[in-house]
Amino acid sequence: DVVIENFTPGTLERWGLGWEDLKAVNPRLIMVRVSGYGQTGPNAKRSGYDRIALGFSGYMYPTGFPDRFPVRPAFATADYNTGTFAALSAMFALYHRDARGGEGQMIDLALYEAPFRITADMMVKYFQTGEVRERIGNRNPTFSPAGTFQTRDGRYVQIAAGGDNVWQRLAHAIDLGHLADDPRYAKSRARIERADELEALLAEWIAAHDFADIEARLDKANVPFGGIHTAADIARDPHFAARGNLARVPDAEEGEVTMPGVVPQMRGTPRSEEHTSELQSRLHLV
Repeated sequence: DVVIENFTPGTLERWGLGWEDLKAVNPRLIMVRVSGYGQTGPNAKRSGYDRIALGFSGYMYPTGFPDRFPVRPAFATADYNTGTFAALSAMFALYHRDARGGEGQMIDLALYEAPFRITADMMVKYFQTGEVRERIGNRNPTFSPAGTFQTRDGRYVQIAAGGDNVWQRLAHAIDLGHLADDPRYAKSRARIERADELEALLAEWIAAHDFADIEARLDKANVPFGGIHTAADIARDPHFAARGNLARVPDAEEGEVTMPGVVPQMRGTPRSEEHTSELQSRLHLV
């Protein structure tokens, strides 16, 4: 009863398999149509890929550092988010049909719309103030200190301590307790205005300490902190193991494959990584 289609708009109609054609045969049908720019609008006939959608959506322009050109995320953000939106849309339509007594329906989803929808307040600010959000690297424009720093032993860490109480705990944890109540840094607005100098202080301190020392201090102080994991870090991290985030599944060609486990975890429904493995191998997702 659910059909997911990702052809260029008009293709199914030419084959006699468009929404109106299929609905006439099965009024309960739910069709999810995914294309680069959607079924309507002046760009509807254009083709699209993940990076094209990221650029068009506005998601990519503010991503990166101010002295360089925009950066595409390392993974297919538009593709995966569109898949999630498509699945959620189909579930809504199934609920509307089966639990609310409705009919089937056609869902029109463009590849750029999912990343556009998660651009937070970018458009609100533009229409209210005319501000175009620019690239600021790893900084948060409304939150400080927050950033990415390098440790003495070459690891990368992230700290998010924008709240006043969290800033107090951070300052004491990293031997900067004398700055905890300093008027230049005590309140969030003041820290945002002095983000450059404040984060330079953090960078200097972190560069003089090893990752394990920093982690122990900030974990004890309940400061939001984390390393930036490589694949190797994930493979040996005990939390990933405890959560079942890595699953070993049989594969007809490779023998055993270790891959991300099924999420979300539903206590009443057993997970089945085998189905995910089969689907990924068929689609050759990268």
